Amino acid sequence: MKLTAFLATFALAGSALAGTSTAGAGKAACCPPMPTADELLGFTLSTGYDSAYLFHGTDVGDNLIWQKLEFSKQINDKLSVNIGEWYGHLFDYEYNELDIYGGVRYNAGPVNVTAGFTWYHYFEGSSLDNQYEPFLSISTNNLPVDLYVTYFYDFEVDGTYLEAGVSKTLKLNDKVSLVASANVGYNLGYNTNEDGWNHVGVRVGLPIALTKNATLTPYIAGNFALDATEGYFAEDDLLVGGIALDVKF
Repeated sequence: MKLTAFLATFALAGSALAGTSTAGAGKAACCPPMPTADELLGFTLSTGYDSAYLFHGTDVGDNLIWQKLEFSKQINDKLSVNIGEWYGHLFDYEYNELDIYGGVRYNAGPVNVTAGFTWYHYFEGSSLDNQYEPFLSISTNNLPVDLYVTYFYDFEVDGTYLEAGVSKTLKLNDKVSLVASANVGYNLGYNTNEDGWNHVGVRVGLPIALTKNATLTPYIAGNFALDATEGYFAEDDLLVGGIALDVKF
């Protein structure tokens, strides 16, 4: 059964976790607005460590190291595309995962609409089957805080997961920002057979601009299991920390 990261959004503006395969991790872009290509080639190479691998509010395991490569391209003033891969390894047991994902974002004025698809591949040693997950997200950054709502459907487990989040970025100086965020998930046969509220997540990150194109982001996050997942894949109160390095080229 599928589980991963994403925690939180009570402040910031997005990039899709992947985000940031998100717990970290920054998995497939899913919720906040997709990044667009910068003045370079449009690629972002990321790597990081998370003390726990959180996916859609569930705890997959401890001590995750991950790597992600994304390409973003602005097609016109309305359309942009994003494709990428995410690879993660857990140290506490034999677990290796590769995600391939892509999406198209349409700027509809006050909101952005993103449609995409993620393929999850699990290597030998995992009991999980490959999974196939389309998603649809609506987001906005035209308010004092950034908001998103995302719908996921997994064909392998025949389940639906819904997530909504809010985030805000505060610029502390020319080099350092503070990103606070929170999210809430709803489970419909996705993580468990019990339907209901999945989790609440909160997160605070501190992006530090090392150079024009490189950013180091330490973070701390909390994950709180609700009725649908409590006692299954997440502790009632789970504290997670990690760090990520992003380089644009």
